[in-house]
Amino acid sequence: MSWIVLVRSLGLMLPLVLTVAVVAWRRGHRRRTLGGFLAAAWNAPALLALNVLAARVGWWRFEVEGGTLLGVPVDLWLAWCLLWGPLPALLLRRWPLPVVLGLLLGVDVLLMPWCAPVVVLGPGWLWGEALALAVCALPGLLLARWTRDDAQLGPRVLLLAGAFAGLTLGVVPAAVLQETGGSWGSLSALTGTQLAVTIQLLLLVAVPALSAVQEFAERGGGTPLPYDPPRVLIRSGPYAYLANPMQTFMAALLVAWGGVLHSAPVALAGAMTVAFGASVAAWQERGQLSRRYGEAWSSYRGGVRAFVPRWRPHAPPPATLYYAADCGPCEQLMRWLSRKQPAGVRFVPAQQHPSRDLARVTYAADDGLLEAEGLIAVLRVLEHVNLLWAYLSWLLRLPGISHVARVLSDVASGGPNLVPRTGPSLEGGDEAARTG
Repeated sequence: MSWIVLVRSLGLMLPLVLTVAVVAWRRGHRRRTLGGFLAAAWNAPALLALNVLAARVGWWRFEVEGGTLLGVPVDLWLAWCLLWGPLPALLLRRWPLPVVLGLLLGVDVLLMPWCAPVVVLGPGWLWGEALALAVCALPGLLLARWTRDDAQLGPRVLLLAGAFAGLTLGVVPAAVLQETGGSWGSLSALTGTQLAVTIQLLLLVAVPALSAVQEFAERGGGTPLPYDPPRVLIRSGPYAYLANPMQTFMAALLVAWGGVLHSAPVALAGAMTVAFGASVAAWQERGQLSRRYGEAWSSYRGGVRAFVPRWRPHAPPPATLYYAADCGPCEQLMRWLSRKQPAGVRFVPAQQHPSRDLARVTYAADDGLLEAEGLIAVLRVLEHVNLLWAYLSWLLRLPGISHVARVLSDVASGGPNLVPRTGPSLEGGDEAARTG
């Protein structure tokens, strides 16, 4: 057996066997195990991209034949994902992160030179190693720990979205293109402006899927993952229009990505995603969701289709929009929104809130799970109108975009001033309350 074969065989088998043993040992700790494999999911696209970059800038390269993806040996890539994912997440779970990262660095410094000639190190390879620890290992370990502890939901969801976007738009197309003789040439042929426009158009396709993930976090306090689900049945946001927005629009994104890459097989992968999503969704609906939510789930699914959105929302959770009755622009805004007849929204002067002062425009879900102010409150109301207005709301509420939009709105309106409470609680349908 040659040294190259030995390195590639043991390089995968040892981490794989150790991972199986550790998972079996920790089989009762579902969130901990889930966190470890989410770390691997983050590392898969991140390490693949970093190894491609390393070969281009001369940090290291791989001298192998066969069994590669984008020039990276698949066995060593998978082994690296395990070594930087579930193994440290499960074995070193109580160690401080700097110590864990130092240990991973030490292991690589010792082992990578021994992997020659499979891995040929360049003079500046430690710079690449430092970058790998920063953008691959560290985010993956943070994701694992936050999942285990059910902490930092917002950053956790962002890392999840990044991991699955990398898998969907990077790893899967790379494998499909390689197996079907395709290439990334259509991307390299684009100018900078064309590439920027293409990325923005792809983002527009993905908006409902991203908003669905956001809705799980903001209203349900959870994620789309089976062992980390939302705490309530989500019927708002994109889920008021269709039952499977994530699968539907991630499939649409793959189809669009296949068009950009001029690859019918990549586009076909999008269609296969719909078929797979339909079978998984049906299994999940018959099992977990119907048992967990009972009649509420049956009622919801009776009003929405699985993959084709409605024009008007189906029974979104009722909410109240409080507005400053003594503010002319606020009154005009309220009338404009009221004319659009948002389903399940009533309009009440903020002065009549039963318990506290409010911002001039405040959206409050009747179930107490969600509250928003200013522009975000208005966008939440628009979700109750129709699919077109809801899409605009989902787009403007995405992280980053929402921050810029909110700052511009506050500058234009003079900021979110508080409205002092002056009236009693509304009882029995106060005349000042208006229902959309």
